[in-house]
Amino acid sequence: MWCIKRSIYVSASHIAGISNKHADILSRTGNDDTEWSLDKTVFAQLLEIYPDMSIDLFAFYFNAKLCSYVSRYPDCNAGAVDGFSFPWVNKLYYISAPFSLKGRVLQKIEEEKARSIIIAPFWKTRPW
Repeated sequence: MWCIKRSIYVSASHIAGISNKHADILSRTGNDDTEWSLDKTVFAQLLEIYPDMSIDLFAFYFNAKLCSYVSRYPDCNAGAVDGFSFPWVNKLYYISAPFSLKGRVLQKIEEEKARSIIIAPFWKTRPW
């Protein structure tokens, strides 16, 4: 309405990334401010209780808690990409997945009878 009152017309068009390098780079850069991670001291205590945790699922290079981790996106240090792409068997998995994936994570754990430690906030209104 503000634009109409001022006779301003807005339109959107696609600009290929090759022609708009600055915006393209910014849209592909990860923002670690949006990634949650368990405090190192708390994780160390958890590791004392569950020393056989072996793979950190849904991690990034900057927040992986275990040497072996699976990233959501391509990462040269990750053992694999996409934690849902392989069976969760014969290991104890550490899972601190994004909130939007918690439901899928719980479903996979139930279907595969996977052993895992899941980190999730205690929110009474959430299904997890």
